[in-house]
Amino acid sequence: MKIKIILSFFIVLGLTFGLLTGCNDEPTSLGSNLLKDSDLINLRVIDSDTTSGFVQKYSTFRDSILTGSSTRILLGKIGNLESKVLIKFFIPVLDSIATAVKNNEVNVVDSWIELTPNYSIGDTSVPLRFTAHVINSKWSSNKFNSDSLADLDYDQTDVTNGFYDTDSTISFHISTTVAMDWLKRRVDSNLNDDNGLLLIPTSDNIVLGFQAITQFPQSVYPTLKIVVEKVGSFTDTLSATPTRDIHIVSGETPVNTGQSIILEDGIANRAKVWIDFSSIPKFSIINKATLTFKIDKDNSLEGSVKSDTLNLFFYNDSASNKIAPTNEIGKVNLIRNNTDGTYSGDISGFVQRWVDGRKNQGFRLNLSDENRALSKVALFDNRAPKEKQPHLLIYITERN
Repeated sequence: MKIKIILSFFIVLGLTFGLLTGCNDEPTSLGSNLLKDSDLINLRVIDSDTTSGFVQKYSTFRDSILTGSSTRILLGKIGNLESKVLIKFFIPVLDSIATAVKNNEVNVVDSWIELTPNYSIGDTSVPLRFTAHVINSKWSSNKFNSDSLADLDYDQTDVTNGFYDTDSTISFHISTTVAMDWLKRRVDSNLNDDNGLLLIPTSDNIVLGFQAITQFPQSVYPTLKIVVEKVGSFTDTLSATPTRDIHIVSGETPVNTGQSIILEDGIANRAKVWIDFSSIPKFSIINKATLTFKIDKDNSLEGSVKSDTLNLFFYNDSASNKIAPTNEIGKVNLIRNNTDGTYSGDISGFVQRWVDGRKNQGFRLNLSDENRALSKVALFDNRAPKEKQPHLLIYITERN
């Protein structure tokens, strides 16, 4: 029995040694004579800091946006921008109060609006001040834009009646006559509904933002308070929240610096970017293509909430600003790194299409918070010193 076991062990050992020595004969050459040189692939890294040929072109333009879906309404003036607010409230009224209003048995003792800021840009030591005007014409927050403001009909009379600021809120009293008129319109179906107020800033170098009705919780919505009194019967405080709100931004277009392009919220100042990728061989596979922009901090201005993302949209026609459908190609986000002051992201999907033969029209570049902030962000372009210019790092698989 012991002899059989020992014999079997040496047979297995011999076979194993034979297999190992057989496999060790030029292991990397197996099948290499079957491949043509043109079919061999090569992995390559392209760095725009050390590789020439990636010509870049930049220009900026101003676009039109709607702010009715914004999560924030903005009021104030900063730099080249001014933001006005249109706001309308719904006043809930109990039947007993409604009857007294209809019978002219109620007086408005006081009325005011409370605003809770959740965003600021500029000099926050300066109190935000503004005038308020009764709007006469109808308006819709999902259609109203800066061009609509010229046709808005509103009273020239300022109906504010004193301001009161705390650490967390801004309150301003409004004419009790206006509040009474709103109550009558609310309870009498024979009267036209009111159209709210237009707020026009008078303070310089300060903009505050307040939660819009597209966001929750309701506890921090702008709030209208109306104190009503029926002599000898009751005194009550009515509380109303907005049914419509929108901010409209106007101002001059910023001028690009000698080495950077300027993107700006509110007025939607955007950029067209074109980069020459023709040096990448056709049929290459773009494994990854990272694009990085450096922030020109000296020419940027941001508020309490930073612009944390840049949006890139693939151009079908840059001349007419026609972008490709996002459900076809999508968009690219460049994410901000506050540590090194850059925006960076993967644009390999865009580059792959251009390498595959899609006409390179470039891409549109804009801040992601255009309708809810008033940031101005300058990005170094190809006119800046080499170490500040946009940077490309591309990993490709190509045929030899």
